[in-house]
Amino acid sequence: MRPIQFTPTHPAASGPAFLVSEARAAGMSDHACRPPRMHAPTSSVRSLVPFESAIDYAAAHALVLPDDIAFSHVMAAHIWKLPLPTALARDQRVHVMRHSRLPRIERKGCVPHRGLESRTVVEVNGLPVTSLEDTWADLADLAPRLISISDLVMIGDAVVERLSPTQWIHDEHPSAEPGSTQWWSDPVTVGCQRLRDIVHGRAGHRGVRSLRAALDLIRPRVWSPSESYARLVVVEGQLPEPQLNKQVNHENGNGPIGIVDLHWRQHRFRNKVAGEYQGEGKYDGRKDLRASDNARRLLLEDDGWKVIEIFKRDIFTLPGRTSLVHRIAGLLGVA
Repeated sequence: MRPIQFTPTHPAASGPAFLVSEARAAGMSDHACRPPRMHAPTSSVRSLVPFESAIDYAAAHALVLPDDIAFSHVMAAHIWKLPLPTALARDQRVHVMRHSRLPRIERKGCVPHRGLESRTVVEVNGLPVTSLEDTWADLADLAPRLISISDLVMIGDAVVERLSPTQWIHDEHPSAEPGSTQWWSDPVTVGCQRLRDIVHGRAGHRGVRSLRAALDLIRPRVWSPSESYARLVVVEGQLPEPQLNKQVNHENGNGPIGIVDLHWRQHRFRNKVAGEYQGEGKYDGRKDLRASDNARRLLLEDDGWKVIEIFKRDIFTLPGRTSLVHRIAGLLGVA
């Protein structure tokens, strides 16, 4: 038996996928190519090892899909490594989009879409993918039970940070109220502006109402999904919107204390309040991080700050959300 001459796979794939025809040419029988001896992500494609990610499925499908497609929707989000809500993070179906005048892709494991002529296609790890902006907008096509407005905001926050990174920029924030003309023209909001352009281009399309609702709540300088969801709890609770990832300095001018996730300091508030999200497993094996965070909290409190720790239950349970809003409102003096 001759060695199988594998079709080169995409760099995104963790293991070699190959065509059944290549295995036959190497002398393997049809029986040897069938599951469970080999993994079959789609017809005519096999793999000797199980796939590790949704991206592997996309790379395997690319061996048999036409060249005029792009991966879209959830699969595009996986390829871009965007954060997704749990229901979508588990979805490894291969969403593919094609020009509207071409036949839909009919292949097991694929979810076909039309409209590629109105999308921007880029190459990510050798795979054709809809742009970050289009990928975010296309997710609004999905059923509301799979993706909520809050989820679209969370993903949109991540897209904005990817389009216009702020973690390396020292404490630069929009200088105007969100949604104002000045806010939209601020260089810090350039990522939000690009999403706004996409939403304007989707007028009359399915999901555009959800996109508009999400766009109003998307912000720059959001560095994690938990920060997005925590901020939304605050905003939906009718509380003043905090600044995000704001540098806090000592009142006496003795330099910086650190960056806080959520920041309220306007003079009209009763107290200076800092909200810090504490994710599950944050300190696992990280005694140094715990010590650093504890030291920072003590410095904040010594400087007159009220620090609220925010946990998963404060975001994803009704009693937790109610309690969090009540605590913040009391400290701000806006109850």
